[in-house]
Amino acid sequence: MEQPEPDIWRDLAVLLAVGEAKTSAAAAQALGISQDTINLRIEQLETRMGSELILRHGEDWALTDAGLGLAHQARSIAELVERRGRPALKGTDMVPPLVLCCPDLLFEHLLLPIWYRIQDQLPEQPIQLRTATNVTDQSVRGNDLTLCLGHKLRPNVVGHEVGQVAFRLYGHRDLFDAEKTQQPPCHFAVDTPQLAVPDLVWPKLGQTRRVSCPSLTMVAAAVKAGQGIGILPEFIARQDEALVPLDGVEFDDFTLWILSSRASIRQDHYAELLRRNANVLRQLLSREMALLLQEPSAPQAASS
Repeated sequence: MEQPEPDIWRDLAVLLAVGEAKTSAAAAQALGISQDTINLRIEQLETRMGSELILRHGEDWALTDAGLGLAHQARSIAELVERRGRPALKGTDMVPPLVLCCPDLLFEHLLLPIWYRIQDQLPEQPIQLRTATNVTDQSVRGNDLTLCLGHKLRPNVVGHEVGQVAFRLYGHRDLFDAEKTQQPPCHFAVDTPQLAVPDLVWPKLGQTRRVSCPSLTMVAAAVKAGQGIGILPEFIARQDEALVPLDGVEFDDFTLWILSSRASIRQDHYAELLRRNANVLRQLLSREMALLLQEPSAPQAASS
């Protein structure tokens, strides 16, 4: 069966379904997908998180401690995961949702870790989450708030600076095992000018093999799985002790922005509510994300 494209939303939906249903068959039935897809998405999620999430005893499945921890975080935003049902956190059907656009990469490594902590402080309004493939996308159309990375803002875009994000080249420590690595590793990259990386040479083995990926989320998944090297934000890489920083490529720091849409100036009786709650959500996200970005960086680099 073809490996499904990495998608943190669907992977978390599967994890939550397995935790509730206790078997892959029941989870598959609940989500309307095949058991093969359930297995592949759990394996994919375990690779991304670097730990075993499910204990399998025949047909009986149970979440490990790591799986329970991840499910505990994810359950508070279960309505935001691509499951059947309305993607809203709080409020009633009568209130229009506050729309937050977040790239997969920032959802997985920034929004997911903090959402459970701030859920009791969230405004009493439905919050709908949209995804953006490109982590540098500054489009705000249809969104009230948008998370993105960039060196500066485009003209006429309104945004608040959260903190600085450093990028470096990383590889899994297994790549330095001469017995396992007999040929140059793959170099996973995205075709975005701001994140472009030149051809690279692996010591003693020659030029790496470039693999084009549509998003940094796929790059991160491949690097964490030990499939090759790629650029990652430092705050993500330092969450995985198996990742080793490499010399040879330098990047200017990016800024994490929370963009606000001018188009959210509504004329109905919900206008003031929307503006006030968007401001509350922005302040909560800014505070918590800034704390995560300020954690100590990984120690010295290894030479490539």
